[in-house]
Amino acid sequence: MRLSLLVIIFVTAISCGQSEKLDFARKDARQLQNRVDSLSKILKRQSQTIDSLESLSSQQQRKLSELKTYQLKNEESKKSQFYCDMDLVLAAEQSLDSLNESLVYGLLSTFNKGCSSNIEYAEASNKVLFSVMEKSPELLIKTIHENENSFNLDAILDELSAPLLDYDFEDIRSNIWDIYGYQSTKDTVLTSINKVVMANGRNVMSDEDCIFDMATQTDEFLKGIPELSPYKWNENRHTAKINLGKGETLFLNRGGCVHFNFQATFQLKEQEIFKDIAIEKSLWIGDLLVDEFIYFEKVKEELTNGTYPIEINDNSLTIGFSDQSLIDVHYAINMYQSDNHTTLVFGWYMN
Repeated sequence: MRLSLLVIIFVTAISCGQSEKLDFARKDARQLQNRVDSLSKILKRQSQTIDSLESLSSQQQRKLSELKTYQLKNEESKKSQFYCDMDLVLAAEQSLDSLNESLVYGLLSTFNKGCSSNIEYAEASNKVLFSVMEKSPELLIKTIHENENSFNLDAILDELSAPLLDYDFEDIRSNIWDIYGYQSTKDTVLTSINKVVMANGRNVMSDEDCIFDMATQTDEFLKGIPELSPYKWNENRHTAKINLGKGETLFLNRGGCVHFNFQATFQLKEQEIFKDIAIEKSLWIGDLLVDEFIYFEKVKEELTNGTYPIEINDNSLTIGFSDQSLIDVHYAINMYQSDNHTTLVFGWYMN
């Protein structure tokens, strides 16, 4: 009897060991499959970009390629040669139905206040900029947001406040508001659009009319947190920029006039979409700023227990939440790929 019991224990131990090995093997297989799927998405996205660029002239393709090289090498000074460049403007115009980040980046790189004397360029670039805003508002906002320091932003904003043609600005404003994330860039662009609306005799809200108190939207929430120091605070955009090291940057945006949001945006070196990274970094910043991430304990519970809805597309990942209080404030985690980095956005907003 004792011998039989020992045999059963021994067999059970072997079975448990084999089961653990099988679990590890399955986990490794899933991770490998995730990497294969992610690489396939990158290749598909690159193929789509190539197809869009093939319709352009060799000179247009060369200039876009040069711009990309300067962007990757952070050689901003060399990009001034593309100011007032008609080839890049026409490249975007020819591809309005198949725009990608490279084409929009090229268009935005041409703007400079000194170009106003070039009548041909000034008229064409203004029209194409508004056409891009009408056709692909999210792509335009996203490209500005992720590459703000690469462009002459003041010149772009001047163009947005001085359209040469008549557009449906109420529709443009509505489409921009409906874009998830990029709150600081949306606010900046909408300020320029509002100048047009106000010039046409329509009402635009001032700070005094805001639902949320603009005067309290300061960097006070960041003080005394060593993990988030030092930081640079932009008072106008209510946004902090923090260098996390290893090529990673964190932007924290807090505030709003009609919509109030708190949003953490990570720019990562990785060019692959990983759910575990998205959850890990969201939990990290949430624990550091638990007072700003309202209902964070509920967020943490769903992320830890895996009880959240998730959607994975070709080059993006979106994690939602099940609790009604989190749904009501539009809590979400979004992760998406750009040409040279991956962006992770975690946050909430309320009306």
